[in-house]
Amino acid sequence: MKRNLVSRAFGHVSRHGVSSLLQNLIGKLGNHWYDFREGTDTAGVVGLGGLSIASPNKHRGVYYGATKQRPFLEVLERVAPPKACTFVDVGCGKGKVLLMAMDYGFNHVTGIEFSSELCAFACRNVEAVRRRRGLACEIEVLECDATDYPVRPGDGVFFLFHPFDESIMSIFIEHVAESVRRHPRPVWLIYSYPVHNNVIEKHPLFSSHEAYHVRGTPYMVYRNAWGPPPAAPATPDAAATG
Repeated sequence: MKRNLVSRAFGHVSRHGVSSLLQNLIGKLGNHWYDFREGTDTAGVVGLGGLSIASPNKHRGVYYGATKQRPFLEVLERVAPPKACTFVDVGCGKGKVLLMAMDYGFNHVTGIEFSSELCAFACRNVEAVRRRRGLACEIEVLECDATDYPVRPGDGVFFLFHPFDESIMSIFIEHVAESVRRHPRPVWLIYSYPVHNNVIEKHPLFSSHEAYHVRGTPYMVYRNAWGPPPAAPATPDAAATG
């Protein structure tokens, strides 16, 4: 066991350097400190193999891992999306991101997750925080496949921590695009560990993107083209008055 841990540590250093290893260790300690402080259970890694998942897309999903608090909040502060829209965590796992999004100040937070066990974890963690310090906004956890989620007009910020493969990513992005076509609005997609960023970048929905590397955690943030309608050109009569 010890030999395996040492081997993994040396392998990480050889690939990414000592600084990255230290950031990784600090991040893991931070995950456990978050749970200790909040009375939750969000740390660790959970594979999908032993979970109850009715979706035929189970084999296209990725294991659960906790999102680090400080990089997540720093990215939100830099991007500064409007807090009045709904924040959607796509593949919310144990619900840590839902709680952090609440603490950022979103008015409504939604988590979608296709594992019934992970949904139960998320609900228990939300309830633990509610009992301890109350909830600053409504948080809902929906058990459903990302391809079945009906993107709603109020959904404005979508968060993904590498939850699935590129085929599901393509379907989900198209569902977001269809919702924006029906209900025009600004949307942001915040993608942590952006393995399938090529799927997003080739979709016409998103007109701009920015890369962030915060405390050892890579993020890509995408936004659609949006702004107030251009002012109507002044008529000759209007220009002559005043």
